[in-house]
Amino acid sequence: RYLESHRVDIVNMSLATQNLEYVIELQKICNKLVEDGVILVSSLANHYDNSYPAVFKSVIGVKGRMGLSEKEYIYQQKET
Repeated sequence: RYLESHRVDIVNMSLATQNLEYVIELQKICNKLVEDGVILVSSLANHYDNSYPAVFKSVIGVKGRMGLSEKEYIYQQKET
C-alpha cells in the first residue's frame, strides 16, 4: 500500500510466502500497481513451486538455479 502513494517504476521484492491469509489483498495491490505502470519482480520461495506474489500474472517471478553461469538465465512463460 505504501507504493500506491509513492511513484516508482519498478519494484524488486526479495520475498515470498505460501501463507494464503493475505493472498487476495496482496493480489489486488499488485494488480493496481501494474495498472499504474509499475513493473513488479518477486522471488519464488526456495524449494517450492508456488509462492506469492511471484505466481501472480501481474508479477515477474524469479528463481535461482544451480548450474547456470552468472550471465545465463532460463525463461519460462507463465501459463494463461
